[in-house]
Amino acid sequence: MNVIMKGMGIGVVVTFFLVAFITSFWHDEYTLGNTDFTKWIFLITGIITLLMSLGTFTKEKFMQHSLMFIPIVFWGALFLILGIYQFI
Repeated sequence: MNVIMKGMGIGVVVTFFLVAFITSFWHDEYTLGNTDFTKWIFLITGIITLLMSLGTFTKEKFMQHSLMFIPIVFWGALFLILGIYQFI
């Protein structure tokens, strides 16, 4: 487990599924094909993940928090960009 997720890397996965669960209360169709549903998931997960990663900007802490060898800062940016792209 240490290879795939290090530090707060599990927080990205937990945040994604928790936001998806909470958002599903407001949508009748909660599949990943529903862009109205996924844009809110990606946007909220991106914001929360970026806020989680604010303390990891020093070089020694930056690589300690990763998911699938990618630092959580990039996961937050990716989710945020996907969310904004789906709103456009």
